[in-house]
Amino acid sequence: MMNGPSLSWTSMVNEIDHNVTIHLGSKEFTSLIEENQTMKVSLEKNLKREESNKLEKEVEARAASKNLHYGLMEDLEKATQEINHLNSQIKMIQGTNKLLQEYNNSLQQYNLQLQADAIKNGDTISKLQKEKNALVEIITRLTDQASLLRNQCKNMRHSIDASLPLNGNHEDYILLRWSIFPLVYTMHAPGWVGVPRPKAIIDWLQNEMGYPSQLPFVDRSARSARETWSPCGVFSFKDCSPERATVTVHQNTFVHGVVAPAEGVKVRRWEKEKGSLDFEDGSSLEAKEVAMRERDLAMEEAVRLRNVVRWQRKELRSRMAEVEREESKPK
Repeated sequence: MMNGPSLSWTSMVNEIDHNVTIHLGSKEFTSLIEENQTMKVSLEKNLKREESNKLEKEVEARAASKNLHYGLMEDLEKATQEINHLNSQIKMIQGTNKLLQEYNNSLQQYNLQLQADAIKNGDTISKLQKEKNALVEIITRLTDQASLLRNQCKNMRHSIDASLPLNGNHEDYILLRWSIFPLVYTMHAPGWVGVPRPKAIIDWLQNEMGYPSQLPFVDRSARSARETWSPCGVFSFKDCSPERATVTVHQNTFVHGVVAPAEGVKVRRWEKEKGSLDFEDGSSLEAKEVAMRERDLAMEEAVRLRNVVRWQRKELRSRMAEVEREESKPK
């Protein structure tokens, strides 16, 4: 770029000198040479100035191109980093999308399972409701049967009380309707523990019942304490009235050879009233025992039915609690 213009200007100057030497004379030739030299000098100065300007422009252009190149390289690096960052974000989003799809599938499966469990729980609740209704009917029926048996036992108790004999001075059965309750209460009080002693029973017969002589033997009283008084007392407190306890005592306690109290011995007012009562004659001992046996069977049946009702109530409560727990669970 720098040698091209200088060669053109030199060739032009040489041609001009050659033409001048041919056509003009020596004076003119010298003046032309001087003019040409001045022109040559000015042209060379202009050429140098232009070349220097071009060089400066080229240097500036190269510096600008280098700066532009560096800027473009920095922009390219930034763009590359941004592309890598965007690629990592795209991969992260794709992984999150996969996780969301898996979670959505698991939620759908769980929803299907919950629907199946809800259907199953509905069937179970309907079945338990049917069982509850059936148990309520059974409990109602058993309650009616228990009340019927209770009334039958009560009627049998009154009939047995009315048919017990009382023969003058010699009593085969002791009527303890009004004095069995204090003894049972004393022997089964909260502070009393164990089976009543025979001596206590004998003292009670002497002090409360007014029998001064020919009392039962100690071994018979011990057997009565083991087999009669404790069950009678517990039964009287739990399941029956003093009248029912009196009937049990009439059945189980038998006192032989007891004479009427002497004239000097005080007789209780209720004993006089009981001695003045009239009982029906002609009722045999076998009939009384049969009636008592039937009464015992009816009482055992009532106890059994009561236990059945209690067990069914417990089962119903447990099932209702289970149903409430299942209903209270979050769906």
